[in-house]
Amino acid sequence: MIWDVLKSCARQGSLDSAIEESSIEINDFTSLFNSFGNIKQVFFNGATAQALYKKHVYPDFPAMYKALNYTKLPSTSPAYAAMPYQDKLAAWSVLKPLCRADFSPPAHCETVKVDG
Repeated sequence: MIWDVLKSCARQGSLDSAIEESSIEINDFTSLFNSFGNIKQVFFNGATAQALYKKHVYPDFPAMYKALNYTKLPSTSPAYAAMPYQDKLAAWSVLKPLCRADFSPPAHCETVKVDG
Protein backbone atom coordinates (compact mmCIF):
# COMPACT_ATOMS: atom_id res chain seq x y z
CA MET A 1 0.00 0.00 0.00
CA ILE A 2 1.27 3.49 -0.82
CA TRP A 3 0.07 6.42 1.24
CA ASP A 4 1.27 10.01 1.04
CA VAL A 5 1.96 11.99 4.20
CA LEU A 6 0.39 15.03 2.61
CA LYS A 7 -3.22 15.01 1.53
CA SER A 8 -2.55 18.31 -0.22
CA CYS A 9 -0.19 21.26 -0.31
CA ALA A 10 0.80 24.18 -2.48
CA ARG A 11 4.22 24.52 -4.07
CA GLN A 12 5.81 26.10 -7.09
CA GLY A 13 7.31 23.37 -9.24
CA SER A 14 7.90 19.80 -8.14
CA LEU A 15 10.60 20.11 -5.48
CA ASP A 16 9.67 19.20 -1.92
CA SER A 17 11.68 22.18 -0.72
CA ALA A 18 9.08 24.43 -2.38
CA ILE A 19 6.18 23.16 -0.25
CA GLU A 20 4.42 26.09 1.40
CA GLU A 21 4.21 25.18 5.09
CA SER A 22 0.96 27.08 5.62
CA SER A 23 -0.75 25.03 2.88
CA ILE A 24 0.02 21.58 4.30
CA GLU A 25 -2.91 19.24 4.89
CA ILE A 26 -1.96 15.88 6.40
CA ASN A 27 -3.54 12.55 5.46
CA ASP A 28 -5.51 10.75 8.20
CA PHE A 29 -3.01 8.15 9.38
CA THR A 30 -5.03 7.22 12.45
CA SER A 31 -7.89 6.07 10.21
CA LEU A 32 -5.43 4.27 7.92
CA PHE A 33 -3.83 2.34 10.78
CA ASN A 34 -7.21 1.64 12.40
CA SER A 35 -8.52 0.26 9.09
CA PHE A 36 -5.44 -1.87 8.42
CA GLY A 37 -4.53 -3.25 11.82
CA ASN A 38 -1.80 -5.59 10.53
CA ILE A 39 0.58 -2.78 9.55
CA LYS A 40 3.91 -3.37 11.28
CA GLN A 41 6.31 -1.35 9.13
CA VAL A 42 6.30 2.08 7.52
CA PHE A 43 8.82 2.99 4.82
CA PHE A 44 9.44 6.62 3.89
CA ASN A 45 10.25 7.63 0.32
CA GLY A 46 12.99 10.06 1.28
CA ALA A 47 13.89 12.49 4.03
CA THR A 48 11.09 14.99 3.37
CA ALA A 49 8.37 12.36 3.80
CA GLN A 50 9.98 11.22 7.03
CA ALA A 51 10.37 14.79 8.34
CA LEU A 52 6.77 15.71 7.53
CA TYR A 53 5.51 12.57 9.24
CA LYS A 54 7.64 13.18 12.33
CA LYS A 55 6.48 16.78 12.56
CA HIS A 56 2.79 16.49 11.71
CA VAL A 57 1.71 12.91 12.41
CA TYR A 58 3.93 11.15 14.95
CA PRO A 59 3.64 13.53 17.95
CA ASP A 60 -0.11 12.99 18.41
CA PHE A 61 -0.11 9.25 17.78
CA PRO A 62 -1.09 6.66 20.40
CA ALA A 63 1.82 4.55 21.71
CA MET A 64 0.71 1.52 19.67
CA TYR A 65 1.43 3.41 16.43
CA LYS A 66 4.67 4.90 17.70
CA ALA A 67 5.88 1.33 18.24
CA LEU A 68 5.71 0.49 14.52
CA ASN A 69 8.98 -0.01 12.65
CA TYR A 70 9.87 3.12 10.69
CA THR A 71 12.50 3.11 7.93
CA LYS A 72 13.65 5.97 5.71
CA LEU A 73 14.63 4.85 2.22
CA PRO A 74 16.35 7.09 -0.33
CA SER A 75 14.00 9.22 -2.38
CA THR A 76 13.01 7.72 -5.71
CA SER A 77 12.74 11.22 -7.17
CA PRO A 78 15.04 11.95 -10.11
CA ALA A 79 15.70 15.27 -8.36
CA TYR A 80 17.58 13.29 -5.69
CA ALA A 81 20.76 12.73 -7.65
CA ALA A 82 23.11 12.38 -4.68
CA MET A 83 22.72 8.61 -4.88
CA PRO A 84 23.15 6.58 -8.07
CA TYR A 85 20.16 4.55 -9.27
CA GLN A 86 21.85 1.22 -8.47
CA ASP A 87 22.39 2.29 -4.86
CA LYS A 88 18.75 3.40 -4.58
CA LEU A 89 17.65 0.06 -6.01
CA ALA A 90 19.81 -1.81 -3.50
CA ALA A 91 18.38 0.21 -0.60
CA TRP A 92 14.80 -0.37 -1.75
CA SER A 93 15.45 -4.11 -2.08
CA VAL A 94 14.59 -4.42 1.64
CA LEU A 95 10.96 -4.43 0.45
CA LYS A 96 11.41 -7.43 -1.82
CA PRO A 97 11.05 -10.10 0.91
CA LEU A 98 7.79 -8.44 1.94
CA CYS A 99 6.25 -9.04 -1.50
CA ARG A 100 5.11 -12.13 -3.31
CA ALA A 101 6.19 -12.87 -6.86
CA ASP A 102 3.20 -10.91 -8.16
CA PHE A 103 4.40 -7.95 -6.03
CA SER A 104 1.42 -8.07 -3.70
CA PRO A 105 2.10 -8.29 0.04
CA PRO A 106 1.67 -11.62 1.79
CA ALA A 107 -1.78 -12.13 3.32
CA HIS A 108 -0.40 -11.72 6.85
CA CYS A 109 1.55 -8.55 6.14
CA GLU A 110 0.55 -4.98 5.45
CA THR A 111 3.27 -2.45 4.71
CA VAL A 112 2.94 1.24 4.02
CA LYS A 113 5.31 3.18 1.78
CA VAL A 114 4.99 6.85 2.60
CA ASP A 115 5.71 9.60 0.10
CA GLY A 116 6.05 13.25 0.92
